[in-house]
Amino acid sequence: PDENRACLVTTIFGLYLSPGMACPAPLAPYATAGDTLDSLTGVLRSQLLDVIKVQSPRQAGLIEELLAMSKRANAADAGDPDAQQLLFELSRHIDAFPPEDLVVLADAFSMMLTLENIAEDTHIKRIADELNDPDVLVKRSAECVGSLLKGGERSEATAPEAIAVALQQMDIDFVFTAHPTQVMRRGRLSKCQEIRAIMHRLSVPGLTNGERQSLLQKLQYQVHMCWRTDSLRRKPPSPQEEQRALMSYIPESIFPAVPVLLRHLNATLARAGLPELPLTSSPFRFSSWMGGDRDGNPNITAAVTREAVLTNRITAVTLYLEAVQQLMSDFSMLEATSEFDLLVEASSKRLEGRFGDDEAIARMRRGRGYSQFFAPNPANEPYRKMLAEVRDRLWETKESLYRWLNHGNQMPAELARKPTASSLHSRHYLGPYTSKGELLEPLLAIRASLVDCGDTLVADGPLSDLIRQVACFGLALTSLDIRQESTRHSDAMQAITEYLGLGAYSEWPEEQKVQFLEGELASRRPLIPSEIMAEVRQPYGQVEEQPLLSAEVHEVLTTFATIAELPFDSLGSYVISMARSASDVLCVRLLQREFGVREPMLRVAPLFETLCNLQSAPAALRTLFESKPYREQHMVGSVQEVMIGYSDSGKDAGRLAAAWAQYEAQEKLLNIAAQYGVDLVFFHGRGGTIGRGGGPVQEALRSQPAGSIQKGRMRVTIQGETIERQFGEADSACRTLDTYISSMLGAELCRPAGVKPEWRTMMKKFQVASCKAYRDVVFQDPRFNAYFREVTPSAKLGCANMGSRPAKDKAVDSVESIRAIPWVFAWSQTRFNLPVWLGVGEALASATADPAKLAVLQDMYNNFMFFRSLIDLLAMVFAKSNPNIAKLYDAGLATSDELRALSAELGANFLATRAAVLSLAGLEAPSIEGDGSWLKQKFDARNVYITPLNIMQVRCLRQLRKAAELDTLRQQQQLDDALLLTVKGIAAGLQNTG
Repeated sequence: PDENRACLVTTIFGLYLSPGMACPAPLAPYATAGDTLDSLTGVLRSQLLDVIKVQSPRQAGLIEELLAMSKRANAADAGDPDAQQLLFELSRHIDAFPPEDLVVLADAFSMMLTLENIAEDTHIKRIADELNDPDVLVKRSAECVGSLLKGGERSEATAPEAIAVALQQMDIDFVFTAHPTQVMRRGRLSKCQEIRAIMHRLSVPGLTNGERQSLLQKLQYQVHMCWRTDSLRRKPPSPQEEQRALMSYIPESIFPAVPVLLRHLNATLARAGLPELPLTSSPFRFSSWMGGDRDGNPNITAAVTREAVLTNRITAVTLYLEAVQQLMSDFSMLEATSEFDLLVEASSKRLEGRFGDDEAIARMRRGRGYSQFFAPNPANEPYRKMLAEVRDRLWETKESLYRWLNHGNQMPAELARKPTASSLHSRHYLGPYTSKGELLEPLLAIRASLVDCGDTLVADGPLSDLIRQVACFGLALTSLDIRQESTRHSDAMQAITEYLGLGAYSEWPEEQKVQFLEGELASRRPLIPSEIMAEVRQPYGQVEEQPLLSAEVHEVLTTFATIAELPFDSLGSYVISMARSASDVLCVRLLQREFGVREPMLRVAPLFETLCNLQSAPAALRTLFESKPYREQHMVGSVQEVMIGYSDSGKDAGRLAAAWAQYEAQEKLLNIAAQYGVDLVFFHGRGGTIGRGGGPVQEALRSQPAGSIQKGRMRVTIQGETIERQFGEADSACRTLDTYISSMLGAELCRPAGVKPEWRTMMKKFQVASCKAYRDVVFQDPRFNAYFREVTPSAKLGCANMGSRPAKDKAVDSVESIRAIPWVFAWSQTRFNLPVWLGVGEALASATADPAKLAVLQDMYNNFMFFRSLIDLLAMVFAKSNPNIAKLYDAGLATSDELRALSAELGANFLATRAAVLSLAGLEAPSIEGDGSWLKQKFDARNVYITPLNIMQVRCLRQLRKAAELDTLRQQQQLDDALLLTVKGIAAGLQNTG
């Protein structure tokens, strides 16, 4: 809030490092929030420039010169004719630099934007710390609960019982995906995380001069190391590297954040007079596509999936093992309840029966490399005795997982054991844990004894934190989704039906497919013949005879065989991309059964992502629910998961048309599900950008159709650079979780007003008009493919090696062939953001000229949350866009009069659309480009760094396309590097590239 931002705040550490100074010069002890952020940015920028001056004083001078020129160019009003002239002067200046200077300049400006992000994070945390609010970590949730209890002008007060029920049944599943939008290398990313941590420590009040000086030295060290680390990936990451890099956020930030957030949430609920969440309850969980998303990625194989599952389980057990060993050090208390003493006695007997006497147990534990507590603890340390068995079993769980990972394809027998109802009362030592319930049981028993003995303070400390972590993450750490494209399953089924002489499955009409699949699901006999099964069980190409299956079909079926062998709690949903019909779901369900995936099998979630598929989704779901075998035998708990795609629908039809198709599809799917008594769980495949469904969480959830959040259940993708921004450190993870909890509460308990008929009519007209205008340009204009190819860096994005998945679906030079992420990414680089706004102007123009329609439009903006959110997000896109920068790309890269004419047409369309959107948004709010806008201030500061990077990018693209004119291959390599550095820097500055 503005009042918090404007409050009196001490600067983060009251100093500014001037170039060449041996000692820091103090700043004024107090400053406004804006000055504080500028001070932080100045400190980090000065540190970087000092490092560069040591390496190359001349290039450091060029950087400072460019900064000054960029400030002048960006200070001019965008509509001022001088603004374009200043940009061209800056462009001519950059064109004069040799390629070796471009590499350093691009890297420096890119890193300054990364440091700007760190300064902003530190600034936000500083303001939060200054508030001294007990609810600060759950501020949004506390405000939401208070607002619900109080009620408002448009809503009555919510009953406390309703809030308590909503929180207790809340189930938000964050799904980390491997979509290639994180452009920063892990080597630099980890150093930036350390810089951020140092900046946070420097913000702590009361540091001594010695402490401050020590931290400043560490800061200088990390900035130096970061600068001297290559920021470019020289080869694409393997799926395993991708998984390790992105999944590292869980142990580093999310795992410690979860209990902290839940502890503060319970305190907030208690202050509001509401019941606390149970220790074993968590309103959120975490899943992953990394190692499971094989759609368009041939590098994801069955072996990769198996490795992803096992390494995640090893990470989980390692975290629990460390926590238990710390508890053993802490829990020296002697008093326990008599019931707990009996459990300890049973534990001692189990260990003795399995390992022998005390001496044998001590030898065993030394051999395992424990740091302490080898021999059985004495009777006056009951909690340590119980925790010792927990430690032993965790160690064996980890060893069994390593053995499975490194030496065999089959699950070890000890891990295949069925979980027991109560392992604490068992007479036999059970070895590795096979369920989170077995691990929770002794921890809960320890806590109960502590509470009964008056040690509640101890019970509510790290032990309760560990219980919360086990309840949230289980033994799997994350559940792995499997994703594959629908036609790959059809091809596999066709191979089976043709082998059996049943015909070509892919050519059958939908009705025949459904009838066949229903019959097989109802039948007890297997469908797949033993010959095909035997071939699937072997690596492809190792059979002596001619293979029965193609390599692609073999991989699809091997995936199902692998799924059947993996621990069920490590698996989430089977997502079918480009789903079109009920048979897509029935086919996957049948293949699961054929390969012995244990009941209740993986949830099967059709992903409807193009405009056509979204519009046909209701009919497909009705056919699916009409299937008696599916509904009665294969739908667990009458719950169906459906994934809504935001990326491909936006690329297919434009943002406005796609958004309304997504809204209408959800409405219709909910109505059909209600007719069959089925609960729907929507899985939102949102990207980081607005063009791919991104945007503020509160806006996204409040603009969903009424009833789309049922019983607090929702799944949502967290992708690429969004993972770093939302979960990069414990504080940001807490803020993200808090935002989702409050937004889900508000969305479920504050139902939106119904959609008026005139609103629906208007939106339908908007959808048709915007879709036609968008497609007329993107798919019908013969100039557009060449324009896109020439004025964007799309062809070079694959060289950035952001992910293991290729950037194009097929080797075809067209918009259709490029995937949605690089499509949006390329346009964001040019600051034109065409996929988001194209078609919107034509739609709005059809209403704004008619006073009656304009009145409806104003009513929609004021009262229809979906429409208001759409317009406000478009306004934000225009705040990030810069038509003058886009003109530099057109002027420098378009090679024909035809393309320059198209550029002029699109430029005029941009300005008209922006005017219409901002006029509409200004009906109740000041223009997002107004002087008081925080967003404008933020991007004004960033534009000083981004603008030179845009100009460098144009120069590099232009010269690389004339490679024959370059003097040496070294110059070409330097330009390639500089280009990729500009891509990375612009992405860091805009903060949501994919």
